[in-house]
Amino acid sequence: MSAQPVPTPDKPARWRVLEGRAPVIRGTLTWVVMLLTVVALGAIITNLVLVIYGYSLYRALVHKPPIVVEVSEGGSVIRDPATLQSGPRDVQILRRAWDIVRLTVGADSTNVRAFFAEAKAMMTPRMREAFERELEPSAKQIEDLQIYRTIEADPADVRLMTAADVPASEAGSVDRYHVLISGRVKTYRLGTSEPIMAGSFSYRVRLVPTEVTLQNAAGLLVDSTQPWTKPVKEEADATAPQ
Repeated sequence: MSAQPVPTPDKPARWRVLEGRAPVIRGTLTWVVMLLTVVALGAIITNLVLVIYGYSLYRALVHKPPIVVEVSEGGSVIRDPATLQSGPRDVQILRRAWDIVRLTVGADSTNVRAFFAEAKAMMTPRMREAFERELEPSAKQIEDLQIYRTIEADPADVRLMTAADVPASEAGSVDRYHVLISGRVKTYRLGTSEPIMAGSFSYRVRLVPTEVTLQNAAGLLVDSTQPWTKPVKEEADATAPQ
């Protein structure tokens, strides 16, 4: 038989039983506290990981283009946002305008046929007809001259027109498809390095947007080119006494 606690006058038997179980209770509470601590620490680490992951996901999505879904009767199709751009970019407009000037003004005895053919492919039917009638017949004469040319323009001199570049009466007709190009051209005799002629030029080029094709990826055609001079009002203001 197990020994029973003997009651004493100052401590009843019930108190002595509780005192005997105190170490067990304290140990249990310690484990409970440790378990809760581990759970809380795990929750903190999990939340921290989720915050880091969420921030990295946000950073990744910020730099991605939007997803565009085209809905039609046949279903939904995801489209590349770049294909939905409205019209050509400014740099494409400037490049096409520069190309038409480079190919026509810069044509010489070594390349006039190829340059004229390339230029015609960039023109609207109306301009192509005028070009074939007025300028293309001079190709044979340019070949017979036995000359070559260099043409150049500073980037700042190939720009979109603004309303300030034309008289007030024409300001309403200027849009982003009007380009001003100013540059320099030098003409040399074939086989020499000394120029026989040099000068500057300024042209106003008007383009029109058209269908994007494999041959015309920019979707642009040149509708007209004409020499350009500053409006009379601007020149008068520039020479007025201060």
